[in-house]
Amino acid sequence: MLEPGTMLAFGPLHFSADLLSVLLALLLFPPWLKRVEADKSGSSAFLQAGGNSILLALVLYKLWPILEGGFEVIREPSRWLLYSGGAFGLEAGAAGGALLFFVQALRGKWLKPAVGEWLLAAVAFWALAQALLIKGYGIETAGWGLELQGVYYFPLHLLEAAVLLAMLLLLTFPRWRASFSKRERIGILLIGLGFWTIIHITLSAADRIPSGLLSYREEAGLVAVYLGAWLFLRKRE
Repeated sequence: MLEPGTMLAFGPLHFSADLLSVLLALLLFPPWLKRVEADKSGSSAFLQAGGNSILLALVLYKLWPILEGGFEVIREPSRWLLYSGGAFGLEAGAAGGALLFFVQALRGKWLKPAVGEWLLAAVAFWALAQALLIKGYGIETAGWGLELQGVYYFPLHLLEAAVLLAMLLLLTFPRWRASFSKRERIGILLIGLGFWTIIHITLSAADRIPSGLLSYREEAGLVAVYLGAWLFLRKRE
């Protein structure tokens, strides 16, 4: 497994561990969605739009330093391979990708509640890919777990992977999946992702807040759990 912040070089290109987790999620999610989703035309349009949006986001992220640097960077093409991101590259890529996605959804007229389920499932696959590829250092332990500079930490990525796998398995096997309505499946995804967010922040050695106060991410996780439970427990119409 990779350490957090690891950079891997492939020739002149450099890829972070986080980017590799995105690529792994992109390899796992489309076949899963095609296998489990009954609405083949809608899911195919969703995947096509998602692919176009991700491609635009990556291009914007990669080229943003060139746009920021202006002619100074444009005059030296050899630097283009080394630069990416910039001051607002992530925000620009995310905004551009999201805008393109919703434009395609509105033009294709396939923006419906199922899209919410598919988006949540895509996030779950990204989180699972991170847990499978990147070590997660949790709270300190008494001599067991992951060792870093002589200190032992709880292997947080194993707990995260277990939570996410359990959630996705419920939505994968046909008999289990068929027993849930679309609203209940969205509820399951919200509960699972909410718990994952809370676990990731509360038990992480890097993200814990000494004061013990909830961060906005933990609060968002709690809101997701409550909303998911409400959707799941509502009586079927």
